[in-house]
Amino acid sequence: MLSNNAYGSAGVAQYGTGVGFDWINLGGNVLQPVSQEVTNDPYDGTMRVFRFRGTVLSVNYAAAQALANGWQSRIETNGTPWPELIVTQPDPGSSEYTIVWEFDIEFKQQDIWVNLGILNYLQATAGLSTSEILDLRHSFNGYLEQNTKYSAVAAMTDPSEDLLYSSAEMAIYQLLSMGCQYIEVAQPVLSRKRTYDIAYTGPAMSTLNTQTIWSTSALVSAFSIPTATADQIEADPITTPVSNFAYGWKQRKNRRTIIPAKNKITEELDWVWDQWSTIGYNYIP
Repeated sequence: MLSNNAYGSAGVAQYGTGVGFDWINLGGNVLQPVSQEVTNDPYDGTMRVFRFRGTVLSVNYAAAQALANGWQSRIETNGTPWPELIVTQPDPGSSEYTIVWEFDIEFKQQDIWVNLGILNYLQATAGLSTSEILDLRHSFNGYLEQNTKYSAVAAMTDPSEDLLYSSAEMAIYQLLSMGCQYIEVAQPVLSRKRTYDIAYTGPAMSTLNTQTIWSTSALVSAFSIPTATADQIEADPITTPVSNFAYGWKQRKNRRTIIPAKNKITEELDWVWDQWSTIGYNYIP
């Protein structure tokens, strides 16, 4: 089997002397080191790339041994009788070494009756409470579902109806009668991508978090979000216009990709910000 010392220390020593490479033994096969390269990548960490030259049989055998170790390998012939084996050895360290935070804005269609702007407008302009807004929604939906001759406007002049809608309420009815049932709103999204060695034993993602809503401060604390990223996030509003709702972050994406050839695990999480039911979710203020 190939090992770090089989070509790592021997190759480095010979490469560093400037004298030239000696023939070394890899898994019982005689190969000549040609070169080595060390790269540092923010996603993959430190990778060591070694080139060896040998017979077709010895190169093929050593390539199979490299793959058995979980290392990438490829063979190049370059029109010569001596093929070259290129082996990429991942960093053997077990610590987490890459975290990438991303902040993005997506857009979604939001029901007009849960839209913050509409709710604030009815509360501030028409002086309606949450329960009164719900009653208004029920009444307006009823008018829209009935014959078009019977509407909120007709109800205001119908002697059997004891109704008097304000101009603010009628403005909402006008939107609904024109087919505007949804309003496009911005939705902040925070994502975390991290790559760590397959031997990493620290905290990993959990599917138990999918039914949890974090306030911004709770999310920053729970996931150790760096200050440079946290500063891009606006503070949550102190109150919501609807009872039993709270503004916060809900986990959406939960993905783990295992890359055996690189001895790496890539983990992706993201959270979307919105107002969420504190009854349907576990809210952490």
